Amino acid sequence: MEALKAAISAGEHGSTSSLQPILACTKDQAPALRQTALSALTYLVDKGDSEALVALTIAAGTCRLDDADSCVRQAARALLATLAEKSQPSLIAALSAIATCSRTDAQLRQEAVEALSAMALRGDKTAVAAVTRSLECACLEVRREAVAALGDIAAYNDPEVIALLCDCCADPDPTVRSALAHASAIVAPRGDLDMVRALRTLLEDSHSEVRARALMALAAIAQPGDQQTLAAVSACAADPDERVRAAVSRASAMLEIPLPAARETDFHPPQPLPIEGVKSKKTALLRFSADMCVKSSCCAATCSPSSSSSLFVSLSSRIALKIGGAGATQSLAAIMQLEACVWRHPRARIGFIARNAAQQLSVEHGKRTPLEYLSTLALQQEHSTSEVSQSSAAAHLEHFGIHRAAAGLSIAELPRSELACLLLAAAFWPRPPQVLVLEEPTAWGFSDLPSSLLRHLVGNNNNNSNGNSNDNSNNNNNNSNNNSSISSSSNRSFQGGVVLATESEELARSFADERWVLTHGLLQQDCC
Repeated sequence: MEALKAAISAGEHGSTSSLQPILACTKDQAPALRQTALSALTYLVDKGDSEALVALTIAAGTCRLDDADSCVRQAARALLATLAEKSQPSLIAALSAIATCSRTDAQLRQEAVEALSAMALRGDKTAVAAVTRSLECACLEVRREAVAALGDIAAYNDPEVIALLCDCCADPDPTVRSALAHASAIVAPRGDLDMVRALRTLLEDSHSEVRARALMALAAIAQPGDQQTLAAVSACAADPDERVRAAVSRASAMLEIPLPAARETDFHPPQPLPIEGVKSKKTALLRFSADMCVKSSCCAATCSPSSSSSLFVSLSSRIALKIGGAGATQSLAAIMQLEACVWRHPRARIGFIARNAAQQLSVEHGKRTPLEYLSTLALQQEHSTSEVSQSSAAAHLEHFGIHRAAAGLSIAELPRSELACLLLAAAFWPRPPQVLVLEEPTAWGFSDLPSSLLRHLVGNNNNNSNGNSNDNSNNNNNNSNNNSSISSSSNRSFQGGVVLATESEELARSFADERWVLTHGLLQQDCC
């Protein structure tokens, strides 16, 4: 025990070699010592951010998940939970191995799938592959968790995942079929015929919860006005279960009247107001220090956003930001709050959409309509009642392709594409931002937005805005930058700057005039 205490003390000072005695204790015959060693690793991992420290502790935690002693198992889960907060790719790989190992205890596989659902990013191929393999497990609890997890982490409109979900309609367990109906509404696009057919078969299921969930999934996926689906929904009107009858009413209301087709002219994002004193579209409105200590409050002592080594965002910017290395899962929202490393123009409005914005919106405001949600936002920002009238909010929503028929639905009933449009509409309400920051947009439905809205929002790359480099190059090109005035025309409808933080190379290539990379606290331009 004394040796263990000494190793913990050494580990506090960053010594990875001192971990060996602690790791050895995780395999000791005494359960109390194994538990203490795992707790010590949890403490050290929580305190430090060394990649070597994290890598060494992953194996120790996963090996003890099936320990004979319940206290040791609990300590192992606590260790992995702490590691999960760091969301290391190696931890995803370790949990994926547990979830797919046929020799692993079913309870352990279920816990691994639950962990993957909680920590993996949407579209993570390693996690999705592990979860889909878990669909073959004989244990119904594992299959149920796997289906639910696909709704959380599978990429939107992934044909392989959609095909697997369709196959799950024949699963013998009703809880699996119920989870399938819920997941399909998240993963499948509106109008997917295979999923619509599969869900229609569930309307005749012997379990009422399955029927109710299938009805709501059809409301989100089937095309409004689909007579075959409407007939199948109407046939459930006499269902003996009250929940099913209520779902019939809601689904019918969403499917009976086709929403108006969006026109190109519908998608005109409101333009940002001019800022007093800002006479050039190349003027910095948001500046990031190049030496960005993304995880510590000591950032103020080590960097200054006004230093010559910084990158900035202007009205003309179209920037793709990739966050990698030790900060790979650092929330962009947290980075934006580091005042010592991020400078904002005092009069500029910054619109921000977080990676979990769609989920948060559905949970916190699911019972509100889009109109009610915009009114709430404006009141929270202390705007006058004239700015939050129903007519002005409805007109604003129509700018983003949300017509009055959809604006009267609850947010929980909106299909994924309209939910993404609502997030953008909220970012522009009640005043358009000068800079729009989008965090991992594939997670909240950016790719589901109408193509015309995307073109109006981000435009194309014909006008090169590489003036948004470091301050030294900006000074060298100051004269040419000033020629780009705010009043000049542009091929982009939105005249503000846009920053897109994404791991998608396809999005970055098609969207950005300029690319940044944040790795291990160092922000720099990607010249590749």
